[in-house]
Amino acid sequence: MTYDSLKKSYKTFIKLLWVTENEDTDKNIVGIFLFAFSVTDYAIKQGYQQLFSEDQIINIYKKIDKDTIKNSQSRKKALITMLTTYPILVNIIRENEPVFEYICEHYIKSPNGLKHYRLFYPNDKRSIYSFFIETHSLHKPLFIVKLYNIIKDSEDFNINQFTELMFTKVPSFYGFDDADEVTDFFIHHIEELSDDSIKKLMEIYNNNNQFKNRYRHSNDMEIIKKHLENEHKEVEKNSTNNDN
Repeated sequence: MTYDSLKKSYKTFIKLLWVTENEDTDKNIVGIFLFAFSVTDYAIKQGYQQLFSEDQIINIYKKIDKDTIKNSQSRKKALITMLTTYPILVNIIRENEPVFEYICEHYIKSPNGLKHYRLFYPNDKRSIYSFFIETHSLHKPLFIVKLYNIIKDSEDFNINQFTELMFTKVPSFYGFDDADEVTDFFIHHIEELSDDSIKKLMEIYNNNNQFKNRYRHSNDMEIIKKHLENEHKEVEKNSTNNDN
């Protein structure tokens, strides 16, 4: 494939994928995406990075309408996949401010998209943990394990603050699943938590019926109480040894 034919094909298919709106395009959107994805991959592997600096290509990305992405899950998923797979495209879409902001708001600021935070905000002085703390849309108890795995290596990560925050976000209605997730996390990480934090967490737990009325409440409390009793015995043992 010559460079000119590559550029022509790429231009045609990204326009169909994100700009053209008609019934035929909508029916074939998955196939169009697969072709556009393949051409992008081919261009990068063949060293044709200049393709993404072509004014004709950039102008198509600038023509993408936010509502087109917003109103089509398939188109939105296709755009997110392309951007996160081929970072060279992020700077192009950044020039389309409404679309860029929409992707950031509805993907990067979600538990599933947080892992790509630095790709979209390379110059942000905040750590990924600080970004998490300041972004309320990320405070989703159901995703506590996924969020923990993304932010745990941040230099300023604080497991006490993180766990307490997620406990407070369990709703007082329809929150059994959320309560299950954060309690399970609490049990698995209880040895890493400070005594003060454990005390705060138990206060939150006891003041929210979504924790106490769960099917797993009794079993979970047995595990937690056993740990706390063992901790208490260990403290007493150490105190006795010190006295002797």
